[in-house]
Amino acid sequence: MWELTPDEPTPLITSGRFGVVRNPILTSMRITFAGMVLMAPTTVSILGLAAIVTANELLVRLVKELDLRRIHRQQYVQYAKAVDRFVPRIGRLK
Repeated sequence: MWELTPDEPTPLITSGRFGVVRNPILTSMRITFAGMVLMAPTTVSILGLAAIVTANELLVRLVKELDLRRIHRQQYVQYAKAVDRFVPRIGRLK
């Protein structure tokens, strides 16, 4: 187990679920909302799914990835080149 100190960044996790996609929690959220749309395909549920997908994309691209690049530098770039953003085989850095 690792111990976090205030001046030390958290380690970059690249194994387990994070070895398949870089954002497994957000991917699970999208799958859950897509299932809800299939169960109750209303205009509100479809707009909700669109809002979740848009918010996830903005969060990851404009906040999370920039922060991880700043903290972990080349280690994160190599990880992002090898592992996809939300869905396997889609969203790797080039």
